[in-house]
Amino acid sequence: PSEGYSFLLKGFHKGLKDTGYYLDFINWWGIENLSEQDYQKEKLPTGKEIMALAEQVYIAYAKQLLPREELITNENLEFVIQEKRNSVKTFVDKGIPVRAKVFNREMAESFIHKLEALTEKFPSYQYPPYFQAKLLLALGDTEDVLSALIPFARKKQNDFWVWEILAEAVESDPEKVFSCHCRALVCTSPEEMLVGARQKMAELLIQRKLYNEAKTEIEQILKVKESHGHRIPAVIEQWISQPWYSAAVGSESNKSFYRKHIDLADEILYVDTPEELVFVEFVNADKSMLNFIASEDTFGFFKFDRFVRKVQPGEVLAVRFNGGAKGGWYNVLTCKKVNNEAFKSQFQKEVEGPVRIRSGTSFGFIGDAFIHPALITKYKLSDGQNFKGHIIKTYDSKKEKWGWKLI
Repeated sequence: PSEGYSFLLKGFHKGLKDTGYYLDFINWWGIENLSEQDYQKEKLPTGKEIMALAEQVYIAYAKQLLPREELITNENLEFVIQEKRNSVKTFVDKGIPVRAKVFNREMAESFIHKLEALTEKFPSYQYPPYFQAKLLLALGDTEDVLSALIPFARKKQNDFWVWEILAEAVESDPEKVFSCHCRALVCTSPEEMLVGARQKMAELLIQRKLYNEAKTEIEQILKVKESHGHRIPAVIEQWISQPWYSAAVGSESNKSFYRKHIDLADEILYVDTPEELVFVEFVNADKSMLNFIASEDTFGFFKFDRFVRKVQPGEVLAVRFNGGAKGGWYNVLTCKKVNNEAFKSQFQKEVEGPVRIRSGTSFGFIGDAFIHPALITKYKLSDGQNFKGHIIKTYDSKKEKWGWKLI
């Protein structure tokens, strides 16, 4: 390792990275010989920083490992995708030129571990985790690909490209694919990086005849393309020439629309964590907090705005928890509204009877259910008055016991 060594590597990297010689070259050169300086961003005289040489090399190597189409010879025949190998061999044996996808599984499996180590040591590197996931996807079959991807995806769930990879992993389920693309565009990323994701989403929205939402995405793509002086793809030119585009009405953002469709995507990450039904007892809309009851042993509170926009007391939610303290704060992985009247009836019921208000007090009772002073004022209740209403189960933390209250 030396300045001269790194200088030579830069030259060979630039000259070979898009050729079929790159893997052989790097295997001979040895990434273990990279210097400490190679792992740091390079600063140009203009002050602009460019990607570290090490990151460039790892990315280029990973790209070459991904399945790709090549002219097949006896030398690379063993790397042809298994199900195509016999038919391709027939052509090769007869001397007939044929192209097919090749993939060296052994090299990919070995390099994934190196990518993982690089990502752990340099978490600021943006693209190595992407190629790590792409290689995992290439290695997996339909049964175990998700189990291989999910631990990685959980760590990187705030990166939009993770959801694009997961969309590939669940391509047999159109609803999950759509949900994953929605989840990708809920992530916060620089607009220039989201152009590809927005174009994919625009295509899905057009297929679903959601033209207003599609126009919103296309307008955002055009804004980025024009600001950077980039060429507008032909397919987008075609879209904007269609009658539906002229008739559609775009908006500032589709994020509120996407949040309504991310449940299936979030569930992919935590499919191994069971859902629990909870009853919403109280909601603080200003702080987006709610109190819930799952049972007399599981109750507490959590923040809901990441999952649903509005919640009302008396609603039932299906939630995946990641730990929590009885009567206290709970960490939530997924949350969605559901209808389950049987579960709801355990915590809410209708009552009718006389109101009891002791002289000199501002609160009251109907049966055993507590009536808050605010409700007595709201409904102008008086002692002995017959009243019909709904009561819900509630926990009195001062008395440390369960009871009921009028809502």
